[in-house]
Amino acid sequence: MATQTILEHGLCKVCQRISLEALLTVEGVEHISDSKLLYASAEQCRVCSLIHESISSVFPQRSSYRWHSPSNSPRFTILRGLERENFGLDHILVCCGFVGNTFEHRKDQAIIPPGTYLVGRLEISAEEEDPAAKFVKHRRIPRNPGSEDSMFMVTQLVDECINIHSRCRAPQTTFLPTRILDVGSIVDSTVLLLISGDLKARYAALSYCWGGRQEVVAKEDSLEAMTRGIAISVLPKTIQDAVTVTRRLGLRYLWVDALCIKQDSKEDWASESSKMADIYGNATITIAAAGGSNCSAGCFIEASSNPSHTLERIRLPLPDLSIGTISLWVQNIYHPLEDALNKRAWALQERLLSPRLLVYSSGSVSWQCQTKVKQIGIGSVRLPDFFFEETPVNSHEIWQWNRQVSNHSSQVLVEIWNQIALDYSYRAITYNHDRLPALSGLARRFRDVTGDIYLAGLWEKALCPGLMWQTLSALKSRPSTYIAPTWSWLSVPGPILYANYERTRNPHLVEILEAGTVLAGSDETGAILSGKITLRGQMKLAQRKGHNQLWGVVVEELVRIGHALVDFESDGVDAIDGPLWCLRIFKDKGLLLKPSGENYQRVGIFLLSLDVDVDGHARITGQTWFKDSELQTLTLCVESVSEMFYRKYFVSSIFLVSKFL
Repeated sequence: MATQTILEHGLCKVCQRISLEALLTVEGVEHISDSKLLYASAEQCRVCSLIHESISSVFPQRSSYRWHSPSNSPRFTILRGLERENFGLDHILVCCGFVGNTFEHRKDQAIIPPGTYLVGRLEISAEEEDPAAKFVKHRRIPRNPGSEDSMFMVTQLVDECINIHSRCRAPQTTFLPTRILDVGSIVDSTVLLLISGDLKARYAALSYCWGGRQEVVAKEDSLEAMTRGIAISVLPKTIQDAVTVTRRLGLRYLWVDALCIKQDSKEDWASESSKMADIYGNATITIAAAGGSNCSAGCFIEASSNPSHTLERIRLPLPDLSIGTISLWVQNIYHPLEDALNKRAWALQERLLSPRLLVYSSGSVSWQCQTKVKQIGIGSVRLPDFFFEETPVNSHEIWQWNRQVSNHSSQVLVEIWNQIALDYSYRAITYNHDRLPALSGLARRFRDVTGDIYLAGLWEKALCPGLMWQTLSALKSRPSTYIAPTWSWLSVPGPILYANYERTRNPHLVEILEAGTVLAGSDETGAILSGKITLRGQMKLAQRKGHNQLWGVVVEELVRIGHALVDFESDGVDAIDGPLWCLRIFKDKGLLLKPSGENYQRVGIFLLSLDVDVDGHARITGQTWFKDSELQTLTLCVESVSEMFYRKYFVSSIFLVSKFL
């Protein structure tokens, strides 16, 4: 049989040989290998132009796109269709070069052709009525998020997820949240606030930015009137749009925090905010108004321009020998942090806890679920599938549950939580005292899955590596209101990093004797009054000098021994001038401490240098510097500083090294 080719003008000879059948083979379609030839062809060929654009999005400098194997044999670029279960072809992978041990190659060798690695993607779609739709099941959502075409595509995405996706849990008809909006039908001009009682139904939830005061909110004296009806016209634009989406999806109920939690009742707020894991976890879908910085922006924000280089109506042969028409375009590089919602702390757990997420950004709509999501870092990562399954109730279900959890090692779950901590630390929150409650739902779900004990942002089974966080840069001062103990990263209102890279290869060198928190209310993963850790380990006196230099005594000589990375550069009670105690947690790193009454408080971390020589003596490492240190028992718990305690217990130690420090 003669090879069929693309029947479209304006394409080079190489691109004319592309067919859907060839794209779906293991080998893929070999394309132009040399960057200069590809660039030259892109001037005339529309497909080459798209391929070049996809590569340039990863390698902005064209000269960087040069691939050579160790033997300098000719290299190549391969186009490989990505066909997923129940979806057919929806992406074309642009794979280049020869790198046999890349992350992408190791991740799924069945998708990435051998000897290559992924550098770009082209999205491919077909219209529903076109012959190509049989093989290309991806449908492009229109650019106008509020258009009829867009709404139709959204309903198709929801139906596809509910009826086809094997990895996604089917929506549950569960007890509704305490209060919820009854949105009625598409023609109703009002919505009702419903006191749900024992009513069970499916519902949608809204995740959005308040961006300031809202005029219409639930209050003690307005609840009765709201149950009789709320005119949609008086609601903020974002909530109005969410009502529209909910109705179009065939759902009757919508949960919105401002209208479903009494805003003038601390008790009601504390009670309802502790249920976020269930509210968002049980929602059939969460509508995320990601593009608006306030509740007046709406969900349907049109883009000022179309950033995609779209290639419409490419005709090519299909596997059944018919001819179809497809659309190709470069996969947009989504920058989640450009969306206002992904800068807010509360929104993180709302996204991660939701089994299905409909994301309205500026000029676009995207879909996230366990089966179909583009994971591009912050704003798109999903939790493992078993986080969305019902808690097991009988022995067989418990056995199956434990088997799934065991497939994810404890270290993997720790790393997932650490990524959540990093993401969360970059986000803004209006009130610092909400930093623990705004993470409570996620913490509760992790606790239910792992069975671990939650300690103000850390976990008991991974407490030592969890202590080894550091601020991205020293902050000016500690918040005046108590948030969390100083050993918790949640006590720091700013971005953090983790300093412990050893994982389990180098075990921790302290013994945890006791750890716990005192809750501020009934929420077991919410706000706390205090927290403490009692442990046993090695300690040494040192001093911080200059810019983060750590100095200590070695062989009766004062030398620079490493780095002191402090959390705050403040005066008064948080001042870090003078001697500090170094508590060894791992081989060459640990916590910087200062006295706080009878206990200690954290002020930062230290990292010992591995390349310091002292007059021919052995290099300074944790092993050598802590060699003569005896084990001590201490408690990390902030109290008022007692000068008497400081003089009684520390003057003698400081005197011994005063001539050096």
